[in-house]
Amino acid sequence: MVYPVVRGKNTGGSGVPYVKADSKRVTLYPNPTKGIVYVTINEPFAEGYIVMVNDSRGQAVQVMAKDKSVTRFSIDIGQCVTGVYTISVIAKEGTSTTKVIKE
Repeated sequence: MVYPVVRGKNTGGSGVPYVKADSKRVTLYPNPTKGIVYVTINEPFAEGYIVMVNDSRGQAVQVMAKDKSVTRFSIDIGQCVTGVYTISVIAKEGTSTTKVIKE
């Protein structure tokens, strides 16, 4: 799955068009965290999806592609500096974005 880089309206700074998804579709915990964030996809997506972690300046810290069959995984932001990070799950059905505090 390839997403075009789009700048401007409704991109949330990530370059990917932002379409609001059901926030109950994705669960992240713990928040705040000291490093590991666990992600659960509560309703599987029809196709593969992208997970993007951005720092407070909007810079991508991690980007990973996941197969549609992956419904649980972890993200390690332990090497990142203390601050607020945005974790976005980007799928054809929409984008779910959550802010996570790294202690």
